Amino acid sequence: MVTIKDIANLAGVSHGTVSNVLNKKGNVSVQKINLVENAVRQLGFKPNAQAKQLKQGKTNRVAIIVPKLHIKRYGDLYAGVAFVLNDSDYDLTIYSTDDSGEKETKLVDTICAENPSALIVISASLQRIARYKDSMLFYVERRVSDPDAFFYAFDFERAGTELAESAVKNGRRKVAVFCGPARYSCNEDFVRGCISVLKNAGCRCSVFYSEESMCANTAFAIVSDDAAFDAVLVFGHENEEYVKTAHAYYNPASPLQIFTVTNKSMMHGFETSAYELNYKYLGCRIAQRILHKTSETEKECILPADGFLNPSEAPRRIAKREQINLLTLNSPTAYALKALAPSFAAKTGIALKIITMPYDELYKAALESRDSKAYDLIRIDMAWLPEIGGAIFLPIDIESDPYKTISESFSTKIPRDYYYSDNKIVALPFDISAQMLYYRKDLFEDSLIRRSFFETTKRQLILPKTYAEYDEIASFFTKSRNKKSPTDYGTSLVIGSSVTAACEFLPRYRSYGGRFYDDTGHIKVTDPLFRKTLIEHIKSAECIPKHTLNWWSEAMNEFASGNTAMTVVFCNHASAIMHYKNSEFVNKIGFSQVPGGFPLLGGGSIGISKNTVKLDAVREFFLWLYSDHTASMISYLGGYINNKKLLSDIDILSLYPWIAGVDAAMADGRRHDEVPNAAFNEYRFEKILGSSIRSALFGILDVDSAIVEAQKNLDAAFNTKIYS
Repeated sequence: MVTIKDIANLAGVSHGTVSNVLNKKGNVSVQKINLVENAVRQLGFKPNAQAKQLKQGKTNRVAIIVPKLHIKRYGDLYAGVAFVLNDSDYDLTIYSTDDSGEKETKLVDTICAENPSALIVISASLQRIARYKDSMLFYVERRVSDPDAFFYAFDFERAGTELAESAVKNGRRKVAVFCGPARYSCNEDFVRGCISVLKNAGCRCSVFYSEESMCANTAFAIVSDDAAFDAVLVFGHENEEYVKTAHAYYNPASPLQIFTVTNKSMMHGFETSAYELNYKYLGCRIAQRILHKTSETEKECILPADGFLNPSEAPRRIAKREQINLLTLNSPTAYALKALAPSFAAKTGIALKIITMPYDELYKAALESRDSKAYDLIRIDMAWLPEIGGAIFLPIDIESDPYKTISESFSTKIPRDYYYSDNKIVALPFDISAQMLYYRKDLFEDSLIRRSFFETTKRQLILPKTYAEYDEIASFFTKSRNKKSPTDYGTSLVIGSSVTAACEFLPRYRSYGGRFYDDTGHIKVTDPLFRKTLIEHIKSAECIPKHTLNWWSEAMNEFASGNTAMTVVFCNHASAIMHYKNSEFVNKIGFSQVPGGFPLLGGGSIGISKNTVKLDAVREFFLWLYSDHTASMISYLGGYINNKKLLSDIDILSLYPWIAGVDAAMADGRRHDEVPNAAFNEYRFEKILGSSIRSALFGILDVDSAIVEAQKNLDAAFNTKIYS
């Protein structure tokens, strides 16, 4: 067995140096880190984490014991725990008891003898587990009498109640209830909820309890029962599949509706009667409790269900087939919406035509829509809303349905900038966005790179809080300035258009306290701070790719290719990272708030054209667009529709983890200020400012000439009234 002594002898360093390198501690030089890491590779050394933990008298081990590994909701539970613990020092292992109490007892004895940090059990024995030292014990789903342990579950009785209510609303009167053994509390609670509703409604009902090994037989017993059931209420995805299979064999011509309490899944379609329980989020909550990253103090935690994907009643279809036209930006959200539009047509009878345009063309088309009936819905950039929103959109009564219900699904952090024009609500948030910092975690966590950065700058390599720190890190990761840099460039700037160039500059200027207007409303850029910031911004451009990036999706592609170490990008374009082909850095990406703490808000709002005559169809579209399921699917496909439930959707957060940071970015961000200048509008301001910034960046004008040009054009656009 290779020891630390062997590594020290080969590397020619002390035992303490080897220990510091292996544990990523201490002040070790780049040279010695290289020596130790080369010795480790040559000797094939692999540290025994478990032995180390046992020596310390504890293990960072978390064990999950489930009845069956093939049951989807238990796999989701494991995935949720793993999602939280992945970036920690905890080792996670899952075991199966085959729903045997005897096997469970043996497993528990073996696992607990090693003093794990936590044990998570879906118990088959229902017997209280003896306490082992400092181990945390969680019973899940099946209640066990143990006042010292934690209990995490869902309200299964309510699930049964709502499932039965849905069946009754759909006209079902001969109903079978199918679940696992009655000895488990989750099944008992589920049946209680079902029966209470069915009996009150005068339905004929029968309950079928079943051991897991006999579920297929039970399913055939249900479909062949003389009662000839017209609905089955099922607990568990696997039991649903058993019933479907049995029905397909026994009586495929006879209608049978299945209502299922199941795990949450992106692949549940609108036509399924799935009542979802988010077991991944349940696992997250347990893991957060293990890490003590929660304010929960009670021993029992009963989570609410996600519920049905869509209302139990049949969807309302527009009697006369209609088409509504949506004008929007070329964007990931538009692409996702196009993929889902056929499902909207199938559900409502309304065809959705999506017309996409580039940024500047969209602005022009939106303005021209005042005199056109070409569009029923228009998505505009939120920066344009104060200027043109009131002219092109109908007012929205946010206190009336469906808008009141829709608004309740949004995050409370979304500012009024996405709703208002002339102090009236005329739009709803669509693909809202804010700038965020994206960085290569593998670079920032690499011990050799960290040491090299310290030797170069005499500073620790940590996420930048200011633009000065950001520029320093960008310089270090730019090969023209640091030949040993693992990337060609430290960062990127999207400066292919005037608007994008302005958006890249403004957060830096605002982070220094910069303001582009005075108390009288005079728009100005001639102050010393503006000049200083512009000089700094131009210097930072020495650390960006030499080819011009035209839009933020291109910056993300550059980043995903591994060419840059970090970038600041509007988060509604961040999905490009995951969709970039052949990227080896997909799972090595971190995110944070922008340096300086003043991110620019972006993305769009959607409003109803003043000239539409299809208000009923528009209403149906909004109900569909902002439903939990559609919002999730759009986000899953790479777009973004704000919905509070996304923060508990582990499938989406696993793909796009930065969604968890959107609320914070929204709370700190802004796009336009309340400028006391009647002539001001954000779009023209950014076009003018960005044009001069680009001239300075490309060397067409020197800094002072660029500022003079900008001020002249700003005066002509906005300050005439002030001078007169």
